[in-house]
Amino acid sequence: MNYHGWIPRSRVFWGKLAAFWNEYCSRKSNIILVVCGSAASYMLNKLIRDRGPLHGRITAKLSMSQFNLHSTKVLLKSKGWQLSNKAITNIYMALGGVAKYLISLNNDLTPSQAIQELCFSKDALLKDEYKTLFHSLFRDASTYYSIMNVLSRRWQGLTREEVANKTGLSRGYITIALEELVASGFISKRPFFNQKTKGMLFIATDLFSYFHHKWMAQTRIIDWTQEAFTQSYKSWSGYAFEKICHMHENQIKKALGINGIPVSSHYWSFRPQGKDEKGAQIDLLLKHENRSNNVELIE
Repeated sequence: MNYHGWIPRSRVFWGKLAAFWNEYCSRKSNIILVVCGSAASYMLNKLIRDRGPLHGRITAKLSMSQFNLHSTKVLLKSKGWQLSNKAITNIYMALGGVAKYLISLNNDLTPSQAIQELCFSKDALLKDEYKTLFHSLFRDASTYYSIMNVLSRRWQGLTREEVANKTGLSRGYITIALEELVASGFISKRPFFNQKTKGMLFIATDLFSYFHHKWMAQTRIIDWTQEAFTQSYKSWSGYAFEKICHMHENQIKKALGINGIPVSSHYWSFRPQGKDEKGAQIDLLLKHENRSNNVELIE
């Protein structure tokens, strides 16, 4: 089949591909079509939710996610790093489990020196990575960047209405953008603890987003070999560690011996309503989603 002026985003391409698949490939048992893409909006609208000739043709979906802590440790060790678990966690707080970022670390340096070189030096590889990434994934990059900006400043997440208020965007547009950010792995959505009718919380789950907005987006020059040992970083890293725990609920379940029980993870906090009340918070709740309704309280 001759594709004149082939444009991947055009309806012409998808129409011809569907025709080729229906007329030829579907009759063959030895042909598998694998479609890969990092632009979530394009994959959702042009393929997964297609109402045209490709509708109903998908047999499986595989979402690619970042490495967890264990896989990160294995990867760093394979690249020659000999690090303690705490040092690996500190790297994970900065870069998350993105393989491209992890393998770019210079193992001839200390972890803080390697992050300085990768993120803060004059010609740092990741210096402009964050904004460039959004431009490569989304058409209206500034909108998605602004949403991530507000979510990366709130560890416990925000409701759709709160995101709309903080960004000044319409709720209708916010809904589409949040859905695509969820599909891209930048954020997740979870119900409020014990309040299923209250709506959903949208929570940033990309650790590099938190690191970028807290440290790399600053106007002042940062020397990470010094900054990584300040009280400001210690305070921030406490919240980052809580986030890592939420991201590793399956590993925590296994350690607690409740691996076979479906759970949902939550933050919990109470804001005082008057002068006589005190606020309180719990870092991690694991609510058993079975008849027991047990809750694991984790600090």
